[in-house]
Amino acid sequence: MAYSTRSIGLMEKAILENGSVSVMEASIIPTSLKVIDGREGFPSLPDVAISIHRSTNNEAHVSLVADYLLSKLAAAPSKDT
Repeated sequence: MAYSTRSIGLMEKAILENGSVSVMEASIIPTSLKVIDGREGFPSLPDVAISIHRSTNNEAHVSLVADYLLSKLAAAPSKDT
């Protein structure tokens, strides 16, 4: 079965009620779920490259959002930590 939603709560409910697994960004994994990356017979997931492209003549709010995303990505935990 495949399930797709933008709601973390609905994804959490589907995983807990159906004994399923999912792929999620590390920073959004609810505490009720267990990370199994590379354990219990599951392979480790590959790293993912994320790029932000923006023009040099952006409006101020575009630059604020881009800077915010870059700061959050820089602070995100990595597999090595």
